[in-house]
Amino acid sequence: MARQSTHGYALVMVLWILVLLTSIALAFSVNVRTDTRAAINLSDQVRLRAAADAAIARSIQRLTVQDDNAEPLDWGVAYEMPWPDATLRVTMASESAKIDINYAPRPLLIGLFRQVLPEASAEALADALLDWRDRDDRRSPEGAEAADYRAAGRSILPSNRPFQSTGELGLVMGFDAASVARLQPYISIYSRRPRVDPYSADASVLAAVPGLTSDIAESFIRYRDAQRQSGEAIRLDSLGPGIRYLERRPTRTAVRLHAEASNANGRTLVREAVVRLGGRGSRYQLLDWRQATPEAR
Repeated sequence: MARQSTHGYALVMVLWILVLLTSIALAFSVNVRTDTRAAINLSDQVRLRAAADAAIARSIQRLTVQDDNAEPLDWGVAYEMPWPDATLRVTMASESAKIDINYAPRPLLIGLFRQVLPEASAEALADALLDWRDRDDRRSPEGAEAADYRAAGRSILPSNRPFQSTGELGLVMGFDAASVARLQPYISIYSRRPRVDPYSADASVLAAVPGLTSDIAESFIRYRDAQRQSGEAIRLDSLGPGIRYLERRPTRTAVRLHAEASNANGRTLVREAVVRLGGRGSRYQLLDWRQATPEAR
């Protein structure tokens, strides 16, 4: 009887050991799969980033080195570049296609805020932005200067200088992280121009121009695309009401390059760079180079 009890106890112990070993094996297998997947993801990220950066470098070269045999680059057109393990698409646009928050006049800022932040007071936001970037402490009609920030309990006061980044806009009274994120696709600090380039601006930016509407902007973009495809000149006649806020000719001083790299695993990585052409005694000046969010298709 004692022997049977011992055998039963040993059997239970063996079963528990088998369960434990099985659990360890399963956990090890899961960890191996997780580590393998993480390694593959990291490898994909590194490869895709290298491909996207190479596409931007090649595009900068094509913009700055005269090559009569190379196909000329055009605004808003997606170019595919060969790469062994990825599909590369590159587009370029004038940075003046966006609204420069350091140079834009009040009416253009108001138009932008009405388009993108309709729930807020566009006039108050514009005045607060202008008070932040101007050099004095005189309060605009609906703006905010240092005294207003102190009264609101804020420790960071208006800088009274140009914005150093578009993200700095989040420090301005009336703005928050969510509103700045919504504005990001339409604003810049690199064009250094008070007007918008209609030859590459999107519908939202054009609709922000005083005197223009969303219908006018969308109609003009359809016309612009058709003219570009046919090789015909693009006229600005339909944008007459807002012409004072628009560039009369394409501006290519500051260029934004958007490179999108995709692989067979379905992963995509985007890099963007802003380049000022012909700056400071060199062929170009690199202003920004960063990872970006893939565009929705």
